[in-house]
Amino acid sequence: MRPTALLAAGILTATTRRRLGVLPRNRHAPSNPRLPSMVRTSLRRAVLTDSIPDPTCGALCGLIAALRLHEQLDLDLPAAFLLHHLDELLHSQVEAVVDIVITTKALIGESAVAIYR
Repeated sequence: MRPTALLAAGILTATTRRRLGVLPRNRHAPSNPRLPSMVRTSLRRAVLTDSIPDPTCGALCGLIAALRLHEQLDLDLPAAFLLHHLDELLHSQVEAVVDIVITTKALIGESAVAIYR
């Protein structure tokens, strides 16, 4: 989603602060300050328990693995195990969610080798 859609949905709020008292700096912050904590909690619960996550959390697990953001979860688990488990959680989801993450991985791979073409 684009920031304007997230702003319209009320998920983000726009804030403007001045840098050095002169330069305006626009930022987007979550409208609910507990939201990032709730998302991390659901991700940790999905990784550390045997429960099947909901499609939103499953898609996020797959995107975290695709983008290699697994270290941001702050779990004391080996990286290879965590990435494998995140992929397993993704493949427990409906086909549409899996297809979106697989397409994202393919685009990341194509971007990585595009410089050599």
